[in-house]
Amino acid sequence: MRKVLISSAKGGVGKTTTTVFLAKALRDAGYKVGILDADISAPNVPFALGFKPGERKPMEVDNYLLKPHDKDGIKVVSYWFDTKNGIPFLLWAYDRTMNILRAFCERVDWGDVDVLLIDCPPTSSDELIGLLQFLGHIDGAILIIQGNTVASVEDAKIAKYTFDHHNVAVLGFIQNMMSDFFNSPDVDVEEEIKVPKIAEIPLSKDLDSKYKEYYKPVIDFMVAKKLLPKVEKSKKVEKAESDLEKAREIVKEVRAKKAEGKKTKTKKVKRKSKRKK
Repeated sequence: MRKVLISSAKGGVGKTTTTVFLAKALRDAGYKVGILDADISAPNVPFALGFKPGERKPMEVDNYLLKPHDKDGIKVVSYWFDTKNGIPFLLWAYDRTMNILRAFCERVDWGDVDVLLIDCPPTSSDELIGLLQFLGHIDGAILIIQGNTVASVEDAKIAKYTFDHHNVAVLGFIQNMMSDFFNSPDVDVEEEIKVPKIAEIPLSKDLDSKYKEYYKPVIDFMVAKKLLPKVEKSKKVEKAESDLEKAREIVKEVRAKKAEGKKTKTKKVKRKSKRKK
């Protein structure tokens, strides 16, 4: 099982979103994927995957190992499942938090997962350092940057320094939420961080339907780095994907026709009201 860290050393850059949609893209490409939600204070991965409050229940233990929950073929371990109303005990002592992290890293039965994505805590201090120690061998880290804003780049440099200090290879970075709003034209991110750019993910409302397209460069990069085996899709899977795409197009056409129909009715009503006057 390959272990890949998704990190930024800060919050608000789309780390969890990137982790979840990359996991979905990997699953759709034929890989068996797991997510370790290592943010104990704000465990949001299950929510992002689509778990509902009623599905919140503690993970089962078998032979002293935690059994991950599963959502649409993606395995996930998160403290969210053990919280009350989704709110963790934020005032816990340091050692309690670290014990949970250690259990998540050392006492989970991941089965036949090909790649484990670790959604890192938004920090470069104790929790991240503890995580690096508990995980053992780590295949690499991917940094998440919000566009190319100066603050995000500076924090990414701090994260890279932390990984370098603990002999964890920083594979590259993903520029997330790319838009004019999060754009500093004078910042050369590759020059600043000294690692390659893997992909650009736009700030788009279509992310939920286009994540396979957006994250394909990331998967290709991971395959090239030998973090993933090449997976040949079966004809059955290819046909299912083709049928799904056709169904989506049909739905779009139906919605467009309905919208056009409503406009036509509105125009007719206006004409009738004018005639009455």
